[in-house]
Amino acid sequence: MTTRDSTEAERLKLLGTELYKKGDYQGAYGKLSEAIEKDPENAILYQNRGAVSMKRHEYLDAVWDATKATSLDPKYAKAWARLAAAAQALGAWQDCIYAWQKALDCLPKNNLTEDQKGDRKQWRASLKKSQADQVKVESTVNTISAFDIQSATMPWDIAWELSTSRMAERRPSSVFVLANAYTSFKEGMSYYKEAKFERDAQGREHYSGTPAVIRHLSEAVLVDPRVFHITDGDFFEKIIKIGLFRFVAISLSGLTCNPSFN
Repeated sequence: MTTRDSTEAERLKLLGTELYKKGDYQGAYGKLSEAIEKDPENAILYQNRGAVSMKRHEYLDAVWDATKATSLDPKYAKAWARLAAAAQALGAWQDCIYAWQKALDCLPKNNLTEDQKGDRKQWRASLKKSQADQVKVESTVNTISAFDIQSATMPWDIAWELSTSRMAERRPSSVFVLANAYTSFKEGMSYYKEAKFERDAQGREHYSGTPAVIRHLSEAVLVDPRVFHITDGDFFEKIIKIGLFRFVAISLSGLTCNPSFN
């Protein structure tokens, strides 16, 4: 068990801050990681390292650190803002909007400092922009209707039908590629539909579902991108959240099931 050394952690944090100001983000990340090893329950260290990850465009890493910071200190406004900014960069609009609002809610109601007033102004603007961006993205998503799916005239339907005759004739054909890709895609979408997200009383969001969603959909699209189609207008928002949960689960404990996302 590592002995907590807050004094050494503070020294390393200051070194990391100096490197951050100089634009040495790799060095800053390293120093803050050392600081976290010395004081692993310090929310500020995770929030600061998340800031470095944002500069490095490592948005998933920033999500992880901000999530940890808000778990350690649920009232830490800047950690919620860091999480919101990282989620915004990833296009996870619902989580982004939720986190911006949490950041604002964690600010004092009265007697704000000048810095806090500046944060409030910036976060309100970011919240408004995120809401507008979400509407914009959702309004440009084109979905296939249930009627189109049931008509059995999609490329994958035709490929599946032809694959039977091609197999009987023992003839090589590209229809096998499309048919196999669709099989993987259909299995991935079945897992996607089973995925559920729920928030507990503390505002922590929990995901239940299989991690195989991303693998099956990725394999299908890599084999033949023509199979990709959606009937759910919230698909991209939901699949990004599944990916975030998957990343956090792997980062925390390899293949942990039912991770939670603050």
